[in-house]
Amino acid sequence: MPEYADTAWRGEQPFSCEFSVQSAPEDLLASGKACRAFHTILSTVCLVGFIVGTVFFLIAAFGSGLRLSVMINNPLFPAVYLGIGCFLLYGFLFRVDRKKREHHKTLGYTRKASHRLISATDLKILDFKCRPSAALGAVSFKHGSIKPTRWRKSIRHCANYRGVSWDEKELAYFAPSPFQGNMVLVQLVCWTLVVLGWPIIILHLLSLSYDEISVVGYVIFFLLSGAPIAHQLIRKETYVNHRGPKVFSLSRSTGMVSVYQDGALLFSHPFIDFNCFYKQVWFGGRTGWVRSLFMTYRNEDYPYDHVVDLATFVDSTAESSFLEVWEVIKCYMNVTLPLPESLFLAPRRPFDSVSAEYDRRVEGSPTVKEDMSDSEYEALLAAGR
Repeated sequence: MPEYADTAWRGEQPFSCEFSVQSAPEDLLASGKACRAFHTILSTVCLVGFIVGTVFFLIAAFGSGLRLSVMINNPLFPAVYLGIGCFLLYGFLFRVDRKKREHHKTLGYTRKASHRLISATDLKILDFKCRPSAALGAVSFKHGSIKPTRWRKSIRHCANYRGVSWDEKELAYFAPSPFQGNMVLVQLVCWTLVVLGWPIIILHLLSLSYDEISVVGYVIFFLLSGAPIAHQLIRKETYVNHRGPKVFSLSRSTGMVSVYQDGALLFSHPFIDFNCFYKQVWFGGRTGWVRSLFMTYRNEDYPYDHVVDLATFVDSTAESSFLEVWEVIKCYMNVTLPLPESLFLAPRRPFDSVSAEYDRRVEGSPTVKEDMSDSEYEALLAAGR
């Protein structure tokens, strides 16, 4: 049984939750309308150019019977260079825009997301009073609707499921690796290389001439090359486990909240020294309400991007889900209370001294069990809603 550190949170209330929201400096201006319009137009042109180049290349490829000697002489074949050029330019614009956003966040400034912003921000500081509920963790937390059968089959042994690592010691979030974060881009590049490179590979392997390459050979190569990729992504959980660095962690055993940058510890402070903010902004149109839940250290003014983004643990866009997740985290961090009910924590309860004692003392605890059936779990979720 792990012993809790002296810094572990035992339900104490913070001395003060005061926090001053500073306005952005006036000398830090957003990009002008002309610059944003040019960026949008150029991005649209690149996207259209990529689509047109791809379509023309496919017309040239299939119009030539997928024979390389005929394909390269087709007037539409050079369109592939247009598609590649537009694709690279679009990627460059995306990286530049991301760098600018990160720079603005570091300076404490957030650009207005859209001209459709028609109402002020609703910013609330949430309290530290614990309100434990039997089915709270199962109903509102991330991936809480996953059925026990699927959990036992493919998720139980994951190091972290889509970045969420949760046990009796700490709750942590891991970022995707660079490969996983650019999965769509990687797949697009890989499949483009497969489509363009299959004739050359077959020629080198079998010493065939251009005219002997047929549609049948293309289909066989395409399926054989795609099967290992699909198998690794779907069956081997390559994408389910985030392979990137740790972003932040909330330690139940020590009561500390730690924030990391590029895998290195940036700062670590007691849980009680943070403020939790619930924020919602109305953007109108199809966007509607945009909600966020984050923790900031109360005693020092860290940059804007050095916050604990608790919205990564929210399984729904409803306001109640954001507020309930904060209740789950408070009950989890309070070492005088048992662990919240969740499939993540069900097999770890015997290793937590408070939870083990609670389960021995209270009949019917825990309510969420790893070996329960799907129907029992659905009934529990329905009762908790």
